[in-house]
Amino acid sequence: MAETTAKLETGKSRVQDASDRAQDYLDRASQTASSGMDKVTDTARRSVDSAAESAKAGLDWAADKASTLRDRNSALIDAMTDQVTARPMVAIGIAAAIGYLLGRLMRSGD
Repeated sequence: MAETTAKLETGKSRVQDASDRAQDYLDRASQTASSGMDKVTDTARRSVDSAAESAKAGLDWAADKASTLRDRNSALIDAMTDQVTARPMVAIGIAAAIGYLLGRLMRSGD
């Protein structure tokens, strides 16, 4: 009976050792997975930040270009207004000539 009890105790000890080793492996795997997920999360976060910075830079560039084009358009309209005000008869003559040419081009397409 003592022999059976000793075998049972040895078996329990082995099972406990195997359980402890399995827990250690699981803990290490969990830490590795957690570390891997942290790396993936950091990489994803850096990618999103980089994309946001690029988008912001693109929007800033577009806003600057739009402002420049708006200023140029305003300057062109002001220059045309000044020319029409300075020489109204020339402006009417040019408008009539352009209208005549457009009318001829429209009719020739029929």
